[in-house]
Amino acid sequence: NQRQHPCLTTKVLHLTTTDIHTSAQRSRVQTLRVYFRNIWTFTLSKSIKYLSL
Repeated sequence: NQRQHPCLTTKVLHLTTTDIHTSAQRSRVQTLRVYFRNIWTFTLSKSIKYLSL
């Protein structure tokens, strides 16, 4: 029983870290998407302003 415990703890810890890692990656992708959308909108508005001159 004593031998099984550390293995279980490691497994739970691994699952937790993996979950944290995936959620962090997901939020990073979300942030990048918003970032690129902002750049795209900014560039588009600048070009429209430039073209209308």
